Amino acid sequence: MNGTQPSRLELITKFREKPVREVLQFDGDFGIPQDNAARPDKDGYLVMSGLVWDLRKTDWPVRVQIIPGINKRDTLILLNKVVERIKQIPADDFSLYGDHGIAGVIW
Repeated sequence: MNGTQPSRLELITKFREKPVREVLQFDGDFGIPQDNAARPDKDGYLVMSGLVWDLRKTDWPVRVQIIPGINKRDTLILLNKVVERIKQIPADDFSLYGDHGIAGVIW
């Protein structure tokens, strides 16, 4: 990571300047038990997605965030599963996809 970790207040202050934007968000995890309420696939990976409202300053169409410490193999598997999920979306307009939530909460 670069720099020092900002305080919670510094982040909140920074976010006040960002406009609210609609984004199609994908969240992935692994090692989830098969009896979990959110069902993983046969390999134990789970990808959830939905339209959410988030604070984003840039108009860049794609953002990928990876938490430090995850191994490269699982990262690539999850990213490939996201790609496969995107391929299954029938419309080119992602705004037609799913319900809305608040960033971090996937419906």
